[in-house]
Amino acid sequence: VVAEILGSKKKAKLFIDLGLVCVNGRKILNRKFPVKPKDCVSVPKVFLPKVQSPKVLYEDEFLAVVFKPSFWNTNHGERNLELWVRKNLKKDFKAVHRIDKHTSGVVIFAEKKLFDKFVELFRAKLVKKRYNALVLGTLNPPNGKIEIPLDGKEAITLYKTEKRFSNVASLLSVEIPTGRKHQIRRHLSLLGNPVVGEFVYWKRTWRYPLYLSPRIMLHASSVEFEDPVLKKKVSVFCPLPFEFSDFLKFLERTLEGVKSGRKV
Repeated sequence: VVAEILGSKKKAKLFIDLGLVCVNGRKILNRKFPVKPKDCVSVPKVFLPKVQSPKVLYEDEFLAVVFKPSFWNTNHGERNLELWVRKNLKKDFKAVHRIDKHTSGVVIFAEKKLFDKFVELFRAKLVKKRYNALVLGTLNPPNGKIEIPLDGKEAITLYKTEKRFSNVASLLSVEIPTGRKHQIRRHLSLLGNPVVGEFVYWKRTWRYPLYLSPRIMLHASSVEFEDPVLKKKVSVFCPLPFEFSDFLKFLERTLEGVKSGRKV
């Protein structure tokens, strides 16, 4: 069915593997999932990985801050951002931290000899990272702190509600003083407000129109730190990529168009 919608078995397999296919509002990762005649199969209209490229947001002699598109890997596999940086900047830079494949946003790269210095900065919590996350529902309180240990370690997530889309979804600004694996995605799922598009830590059915999201809606929006060589403050902001902002507009238009009394 997905191959018929997309016009290619190869593209259908990729969409399923990336968690972009829903059957009756539920993310399906099984390529052989049995589809019944009355089932509703949905996929995003635009194949995003083909139309986005990385972008250098800041560069000096010793480091660079680069925009990573969604569906790119930080430093392994296909669509390898680290290899892209080395090729385009002609420098032997190394990623000093990583963000998830599905997450877009800022990544710091530096000369290999600076790697240990950045590890010290992260351990000392001197690298401030901010994220935007579109999540299910509304949070109570709207601004707060999540303190739930992950993998037996301290994990703290600070969030602030920037915008509400009725009672359907909320756009958050998020900071993580601690950096556990998939921390934001795991914490918000445990809270009952998963990041829209989540399919690893949230197995429940997504409501319309959220199941039409083009990806996991998480974006690393900014980073601040002191350059360990030049001893100057570096602050870099990365706006929402087009598929994120376009989906927010789509969500807003859809909710505005819902007739009074009709459930979304």
